[in-house]
Amino acid sequence: MQKFIPIFPLQLVVYPTEKLNLHIFEPKYIALVNDVMTGKKRFAIPPYIKNNISEYATEMEILSIEKTYDDGKMDIKTMGVGVVRILHVVEDDAEKPYYGAIVKEVVQPLADAVKLSADLIELLEKMKDLLQLNKPLFNDCKSLTAFDIAPYVGFSIEEKYRLLSITDEKSRQSLIYYHLKSSLLNMKNKVEILNKIKMNGHFRNEIPPKLK
Repeated sequence: MQKFIPIFPLQLVVYPTEKLNLHIFEPKYIALVNDVMTGKKRFAIPPYIKNNISEYATEMEILSIEKTYDDGKMDIKTMGVGVVRILHVVEDDAEKPYYGAIVKEVVQPLADAVKLSADLIELLEKMKDLLQLNKPLFNDCKSLTAFDIAPYVGFSIEEKYRLLSITDEKSRQSLIYYHLKSSLLNMKNKVEILNKIKMNGHFRNEIPPKLK
């Protein structure tokens, strides 16, 4: 289904279910937020990459306006609710100072259609151990989707966008798996180097091997 939606291009990628707090200070985006709230509508955040508005965007819902300042600026809480594909950007509108777009909703598979694989969960646990995190990264890995874990695996903005544009959950999980498998090796090497630097000048308590 096609529809018109206000857009708020940003140099970041937001995923469905991800929460994003924003400080709104530009007049055109203050107008966007006011229009969205008045009309009880949604807006979309298309990643702005290499000076271009990307084709895929995240549809956002405003959860609350936390604070409004005397000059009209505001702090808002938002959450991603879906993915849309931009068919046409509407730049010129005499009545609105912000951009809009004709978009088509991207149908996403059900969250429980593809559970996280045991191999991917194992990599997430290894990442937690390497980062020396004392608390779990997630409450329940079994109920997570690729969109839930993608913000935490060290993707570049281009890699984040690539994941956003993939419509198949299994393929999204596969992309994260191979990224983690590669990056964890580099992370392990960095941790070992840092540990070696820390140990310089220290008396090390190493247990020698038992030789015959």
